[in-house]
Amino acid sequence: MDDVLARVLSLIPKKENGDYKHGAKADFCRSIQIKPQTLSDWINGRSTSYKDKIYQISAVYGVPVEWLQTGKEMFKRQYKETAKLDDAVAVRERLRSSPELKILFDTTEDAPASALLEAAALIMRYKEQSK
Repeated sequence: MDDVLARVLSLIPKKENGDYKHGAKADFCRSIQIKPQTLSDWINGRSTSYKDKIYQISAVYGVPVEWLQTGKEMFKRQYKETAKLDDAVAVRERLRSSPELKILFDTTEDAPASALLEAAALIMRYKEQSK
């Protein structure tokens, strides 16, 4: 397994014994819009399509693309110090539950997390004004 995939998989919650928590892989698949078979293919070395999902994984899970690609903790630390991770999690949950925002996510798949947060905030302000 390559290091990029190992970092991607590290985002899926695990139990203390190292097994994935119940439903965690399914939640991960839903969050980045892949089929469970695709994740299985990644894990078993049959596909490297996760490389095409790096930007989406970054945005959904609130980790920098640079960390996913290189593993350098400096990127992860810097990002955590400057990013609003709680906002990223909130955006991810809104995307999961709102068809309107899912469209936004689908069209901004390759955008950095900060751009996604800004766009989501703009849409939410517009939605509030439209009420």
